[in-house]
Amino acid sequence: MHRNVGASDRQAAPRGRPRDQRAEHAILDAALALFAEGGLASTTFDGVAKRAGVSRSTLYRRWRTRDDLLIAALRWVRARGETGVEDWAERPHAEVMSIFKALTVQALTDAHSVDLLRQVTALPEHSPIREAYWSAVVQPRRDAYAALVRAARERGELPPGPDPDLLQDQLAGALAYRALVNPAPLSTREAEDYTHRLLESLGLLVPAKRTASSRPQQADGDIPVGAPLRDRPAGKPVRRRRS
Repeated sequence: MHRNVGASDRQAAPRGRPRDQRAEHAILDAALALFAEGGLASTTFDGVAKRAGVSRSTLYRRWRTRDDLLIAALRWVRARGETGVEDWAERPHAEVMSIFKALTVQALTDAHSVDLLRQVTALPEHSPIREAYWSAVVQPRRDAYAALVRAARERGELPPGPDPDLLQDQLAGALAYRALVNPAPLSTREAEDYTHRLLESLGLLVPAKRTASSRPQQADGDIPVGAPLRDRPAGKPVRRRRS
């Protein structure tokens, strides 16, 4: 007994040869390198093919235009940067901040990352690449982190603060200003210190609470400043100590 086979019952047969992931990654890396070095003018199919060591036809089989290629390359940056921490939005806030600090320090001290940011921000206002980068790379991260901040505040892990979207604008603005406007390069240690102070100033890092065991011990006969003299032990000299 036969039945009609609908479109939902059929699986499209693979066409042509399967994609070589190594070649594809080489192409994406080459496109990013050329874009970071000279912007759109330097990112041609000829240049990308030559740097990646592939033929032009290999590129055209995958991407129709330069914009399509660069959009794919920028998405590749995100995927590669989050390898191993794809579930970061589901992790505790303190752990996410540790991951963020490491990635930020790496970006601030890497010339290629800084040049790439410079070229992305220099794109025209209505550039399809810029719009795709925002919608496919930036906005999903912002939405996930905003939800993370709200959840952390509800659990008491973070104190109340500004709207998470405004908070992220302040954070991104400070980092972009430091990377693109200040001409002095940062060492790894300087980048770590800057990132830590920035996150702390925005209320995204909560200092460890001071416990009783961490307070200075009061020696016998010591009297904290402001304690009445009648409270000092009899026969003991008065030694004033700042608490």
